[in-house]
Amino acid sequence: MLPCILANLFNLIIQSSCVSTDFGKSYTVPILKVSKVYGKSLTVKYFWGVSISPVISKALKHCILDQYGFRFETCANQFGFKKD
Repeated sequence: MLPCILANLFNLIIQSSCVSTDFGKSYTVPILKVSKVYGKSLTVKYFWGVSISPVISKALKHCILDQYGFRFETCANQFGFKKD
């Protein structure tokens, strides 16, 4: 049932060329970098910021990239997350 609902939602998004702004929202969770911070005052340098994105937006992104990824162009300076 859920795959059918998601497929219909994704098809409507593609047909309308409109994506809700909530799909791009994420929240950041602070995670400690080290486990031994006894006796130290915690500052920002002891934390990683991990962004959590909604699962549905991640699924939509992967579906779009799977079908239409060859049509997207990226800047030559963006090399960190490219294939090969």
